[in-house]
Amino acid sequence: MSSGTGEARCGRMTGRDWRHRAACRAEDPELFFGAGTPAQARRVCAGCPVRAECLAFALADVPAAGVWAGKTAQQIQRLAGPQPDPEPPSLAKALDEHAGLPRGLTAVQEAWRLGVSVRTVQRYRQRRRAA
Repeated sequence: MSSGTGEARCGRMTGRDWRHRAACRAEDPELFFGAGTPAQARRVCAGCPVRAECLAFALADVPAAGVWAGKTAQQIQRLAGPQPDPEPPSLAKALDEHAGLPRGLTAVQEAWRLGVSVRTVQRYRQRRRAA
């Protein structure tokens, strides 16, 4: 984990925060998020005293990029497993009422107009048909 990115993603750090003890604090964030190779970043992580805390943090907030606790974002995503696509509480009502949308819209059109993913619209439509 890098301090600059961690601060931006997690807010202000306290004096007891595990990130203050991270080996990556002394390194350039680009080593973990762009310019460096995963192998270079892993070498820094290998001796880090808070590697377990870093991995727990990454698993709780699955990253899209970077090296965390010596693992790439893709490795962390595999460890975390499939992430649920949360459905906003008002989505069911909006889809039921078509949110004032004309009937006969494709899932893509409906998703775009409602501001949700196409997959969310498709899942909702499947659930409605099954009910």
